[in-house]
Amino acid sequence: MRKYSKVRYYAILVVKEVLEEGRWANKLLTYYSFKLKPDEVPFLSILVNGTVKYKLFSDWVLKNYIKSEKFEKLTPWIRTVLRMGVYQIYFLHKVPDYAAVGESVELAKRFGHRGTAGLVNAVLKNIARERPWPEEVWIRHSHPLWLYDLLRETFGNGKALRIMEHNNKPPEIFVRVNTLKIERERFENLLTEMGVKFRRFPFPPVTYHLEKLPHLVGLSEEFYYVQDLSSQVIPYLLDPEGRILDMAGAPGGKISHVYQLNPDVFAVSVELHLSRAKEMKRLSERLGAGVYVINGDSTYISFRSGFDRILLDAPCSGLGTLRRHAELRWRMRPERITELVEIQKKLLKNAVTLLKPGGVLLYSTCTITREENEGVVNWFLENFKDFRLERAEDFIPVEFTDRGFIFVDGTNYGSDFSFGARFRRG
Repeated sequence: MRKYSKVRYYAILVVKEVLEEGRWANKLLTYYSFKLKPDEVPFLSILVNGTVKYKLFSDWVLKNYIKSEKFEKLTPWIRTVLRMGVYQIYFLHKVPDYAAVGESVELAKRFGHRGTAGLVNAVLKNIARERPWPEEVWIRHSHPLWLYDLLRETFGNGKALRIMEHNNKPPEIFVRVNTLKIERERFENLLTEMGVKFRRFPFPPVTYHLEKLPHLVGLSEEFYYVQDLSSQVIPYLLDPEGRILDMAGAPGGKISHVYQLNPDVFAVSVELHLSRAKEMKRLSERLGAGVYVINGDSTYISFRSGFDRILLDAPCSGLGTLRRHAELRWRMRPERITELVEIQKKLLKNAVTLLKPGGVLLYSTCTITREENEGVVNWFLENFKDFRLERAEDFIPVEFTDRGFIFVDGTNYGSDFSFGARFRRG
C-alpha cells in the first residue's frame, strides 16, 4: 500500500526532470495539475518551485552529512528525494519534521531500495535535529555566486539581498482580463460568484491579482490571460496605432494586449520557432485578437511596407523572472548574456530597416542586467543618430519608470522585473 502522498510523488517526478534532465517546470506543473484535485495544486507548485530554487542551499546542507563524491553517485531520484526533504524541513513550517522525513523515506523506497531508504532516513533525521546554516549569503539564499555578485554590482548589497529574498518566494498570480470578450465588471462578478478573491490594479486597468489559478475554478479561458504585472505594463509605452510589428512574438501576451488596447491596428507577429508560432495563433483565436502570426527569423526578415510601431520584446537572460522561473538561475551563465546582447543588437539593426520615418520602436526585456538594458540602449542611440529616446513617464505612471525608461521593480509588487525604452525615428 502506498504510504506517500500523490502530490509529493508528482513533485519528485517534476523536480527530477527539471534539475537532472533540463526540462522546464511550468509545462510539467500544468500537466500534473490536471491529475490532482484543485486544492492540491498549490502544494505541488510550492514543493516543485521551492525545491528547485533551494538546490544550492540543500546540496550544501546534504554535503555536511554525505561526502560530495558519494552524493553525486546517488541516483537522480534519491538526490531529488533528499533535496525535497531538506526544503520541507527548513522552509515549509506547516509540515512537521516527522512528516517531511517519513514521506521522504517512503519515496526513497519507491525510487530506490531499502538501503537508500535507510540513508534518507538517517540523513534527514540528523538534519532536522541539527539544522546547519551556511555563512555565505548567496548559499543561504541559494543563488549562484556570479549572480549574487551581479546583483550587488547593479543594485548594491542591501537591494541585492531583497531581490534574492523576493526571488525565493512563491510566484504570485496575475491575469489580464480580456476586454475583447468580457467587460471588467462582469469579469469581477464571475470571480466573486466562483469564490475567487481578487485585487484590481489602478494601472494597468486590466490587471488583476488572484489568489487562485482561474482555470482551476472553471473560468472560461477566453476571458483572461495569465500574464505577469510587469509584462502588462509594456504595451502602454507603445501607444499602438497603424501598422504594428512584433519581432519576437511568443508566447503572445504582449501583442495580444497591444491589439486589445487598439483593435483598429494591423498587427503582425514574427516567431522563430514553428511550434510556438502555432501556439500563438491558437492564443490569438482564443482571445479574439486579430494578430497575423508568421514563422520566421526577425534578425533578417523583410516586408514590402514599413511599420508605424515596432515592438521588440527581446530574447534576454530572463533574470528578472527568477521568482516565476525557478530553474533559470541554474541554467543562465555570464557568457550567455554576452551572446544574447549580440542577438539583441542584430534584431535592433533589422528593426531600423522596417520602421517608417516618424515611427516608434519599443525595446523591452525581462532582465535586470545593465548590459542588456541600458547598455543596448546606449549602443543603439550611438549607432542610429536619427532616433531619439522618448521618456516613459510621458506615457505611463511614474512609479513604473526610472530615468526615462520603464522599470518595473518586482520587489514592490510581488511580480517579475521588466525594462523598456521607447525610441522615436526622426
